[in-house]
Amino acid sequence: RELFVPPIEKEAYIKKLQALVEEERQVQANRKEHFFSKEFIPSAPGPFFPSAWRSRFSMHFARGSSVAVGGHEARGRQLDPSEADGAELVRSTKAVFDRATEDGVRFRIYRRGSLEARTVQEAKDSDEVVGAVFEARPPPALAGHHLVSKATELVRSGEVGGPAYQYFVVYETDLGDEVVTQRSSASQPSWEENPVDMEERYESARVLRVADCAGTGVTLDSLKGILDDPTSASLSSRRYAQRAFEQVRRPLAGSGEGHRRGARSHVAEGPPGAATAGGAASDGTAAELAPAGLAADATGEEVTRSLKAEPPVAPALGPPVGLSA
Repeated sequence: RELFVPPIEKEAYIKKLQALVEEERQVQANRKEHFFSKEFIPSAPGPFFPSAWRSRFSMHFARGSSVAVGGHEARGRQLDPSEADGAELVRSTKAVFDRATEDGVRFRIYRRGSLEARTVQEAKDSDEVVGAVFEARPPPALAGHHLVSKATELVRSGEVGGPAYQYFVVYETDLGDEVVTQRSSASQPSWEENPVDMEERYESARVLRVADCAGTGVTLDSLKGILDDPTSASLSSRRYAQRAFEQVRRPLAGSGEGHRRGARSHVAEGPPGAATAGGAASDGTAAELAPAGLAADATGEEVTRSLKAEPPVAPALGPPVGLSA
């Protein structure tokens, strides 16, 4: 008590302290207002937040997608206020964004599908308050004549109550758009164009193999045939993804010489849990890229029977892939 030094009782000094306290309150209010608005971008939070929040690493998904569709800024323009239960979303999902300011206030973002909830927690032992809930509008439909430049087969952990693993294929176009096709348990194959949660899917998945389709002439329309094939509905998630990936590696009737050579493929190698896709690529001929023991001009049914003959193998999931400095 003897060591306590009371504040200086000069009026000018007291007013200066009051001004600093009021300035701090205003900063906190501006932070919340900006965070709960559509203008907040996690990778570029703005001047109200610590500079350490700015991402030093970025995930590039879909060639040129950050230019073609605008990346995080485009997602903000697609958000609309939603009446969905943000508290339920917070309880059932894990935060995709979790940062704290110098005064200990935590800002979090939760996403599930097209829904997004943003919360603030004032102190460690205080309640987490939902400040805004948004729903992302689906982007316009893609034209079927868009050329496919890349195909990637991935796997991630399955949902509770379903298969342990979920396999899916991502087609990337020359304009940076993305199409995801997969078959979940007890459902018809899906075809999703530019999903709003694409970045989260990449972060939770492991790349199995990649095919470079540049110059092959493969279009989105030519790949949609797998959805109309009645045999696709009977395939498992893994075998459907294998078949969807094989479509870009097989020649189309009447295609040019470039496409007859098929897509150049890179298969992920190494022990379970490897984070990158590697391995040597073949020269890209259709004969080499066809499944083992199967002719390059085999029918769809023959491909399906060949895939069914393979014993199912569930690879171990590794850390996120696709991170670049």
